[in-house]
Amino acid sequence: MMGTWISNNRLFGRISSSFFYLSILVLLIQTVGYGTKFSFIDEYFIAFKIINFFFGVFSVFVSIYIYLRETELMQKIVKAVFVGVSVFYLIAAFQWLVDQNFLPIDSRGNVIFFSIFIAFLSISQRINSVSNTGLHSAVIFVLSFVMLILCGTFLLLLPASTTKGISVVDALFTITSGVTVTGLLWWIQRHHLPCLARLSF
Repeated sequence: MMGTWISNNRLFGRISSSFFYLSILVLLIQTVGYGTKFSFIDEYFIAFKIINFFFGVFSVFVSIYIYLRETELMQKIVKAVFVGVSVFYLIAAFQWLVDQNFLPIDSRGNVIFFSIFIAFLSISQRINSVSNTGLHSAVIFVLSFVMLILCGTFLLLLPASTTKGISVVDALFTITSGVTVTGLLWWIQRHHLPCLARLSF
């Protein structure tokens, strides 16, 4: 019974899709929260803690499921590391949720770092599955640039990204220039970009 459940490809597809969409949701909540200063509002902060805890529970479940599906030794070791990272993230998220320090770690910093790390692992796994759909590699390459440009533009438009604000056209031009490595950043002076905007480059 357990072997049938683990080897079910349809179930695996549903679980990985759910994990992918939850990862996108967590990234959006973190980005919007820190980009618009919502993270200082108590209700947002409490909801953020709860969402991170449930994301931690789901990531542990998914990582164990992926580990049990793997048969190759080296891949099993990689998946075991993913299980360990997910368990550590869940512990940090629980500590942050209940405001208790069972382990001497910075719960908030670890939760933010590992949630982004796990979310990007989920997104990269989805991108890898897109490359197996039969799309031409040139189309995948162009789509990756378009996605980077759109995500970067969104990040640069957030209020916390610049000190004086930026228009959509300037944000789009700046990020396109940064992604394509042309270096045409004509409007930017170093003091206009706080930390969040520098991360988008």
